[in-house]
Amino acid sequence: MERNSKHPDIQNTMTSSRAPAEYLDDLVLEASHADFAAIVVGYEEETRFVWSGSDDPAARLKALLCSGGRPFAILGADIVGNAFIYRLIPFREYEGETWMLPYLAAVGENVATTLAQRLTVARN
Repeated sequence: MERNSKHPDIQNTMTSSRAPAEYLDDLVLEASHADFAAIVVGYEEETRFVWSGSDDPAARLKALLCSGGRPFAILGADIVGNAFIYRLIPFREYEGETWMLPYLAAVGENVATTLAQRLTVARN
């Protein structure tokens, strides 16, 4: 799923010393106690997600990384009644970045719609 979450400083911070497997480990951990979990992968003009329940999260992450995306945060969400409770937690290498909180706020504005779509798919 693509969502517009543009951030002007994103290109300047697109480095990471972590291996893709470490992000996938974080995804598995979050998925173990959430109804939905995803890795938030940012680009200069959009944000995409690697969902824990997808057919091959490792292949999806690899494809997004190869196309210039960077994993910035983990998304965890729970269904409580008819509502979603979600959390967006930046990966440790981006915690101190001044642009991270506004970026996650922009992503968060789109999360409810995305989760509603995922819930519809999961229930069908």
